[in-house]
Amino acid sequence: MSMRLRFIVVFVFLLAMGLLGCSSPDGPVRIRIRNSSDQDFENYWLGAGGGGPSAVQYGAIGQGETTAYKSFPTTFAHYSKCNFITDAGEQLIVLTDIQTQLGVSELAPGAYTFDYDIVDGVGQLTVIQDE
Repeated sequence: MSMRLRFIVVFVFLLAMGLLGCSSPDGPVRIRIRNSSDQDFENYWLGAGGGGPSAVQYGAIGQGETTAYKSFPTTFAHYSKCNFITDAGEQLIVLTDIQTQLGVSELAPGAYTFDYDIVDGVGQLTVIQDE
C-alpha cells in the first residue's frame, strides 16, 4: 500500500471516529431549569465551582419560567451544583442530589428538568426526568 493511500485511509478512519464520538446538540443529557420560587433569578449557572468543568450559564430566569434545554455530558461533575443570584441580590449554591432523588450516581442520556425553589432562604432542587 502506498504511503499516500495509507494516509488517506488513516485520515478517513480518524475523521469517522471523530464524527461518531461527537455528541449531538440534543444530548446526551439535556437539562432545563424551572424557577418555582417566588423570586426572579438574575443569573444562573449549572456546574459552577471547584476545579471541574466550566459552568454553563442560563442567564436570568423569572418566577415560574422554564428555560430551554442545554446539553451536558453524562459525567456528574458537569451538573453537580448550581449557583444563582436572586433579584434580592442573594447568592445561593445548591448541590445536585440525584443519588437520593433518582437512585443513580450520574444521569442517563435523556431530558431532565431541574426545578428550583427557595424555602426559608435555602435553595431546594427537585430533579424531574422528562423522558
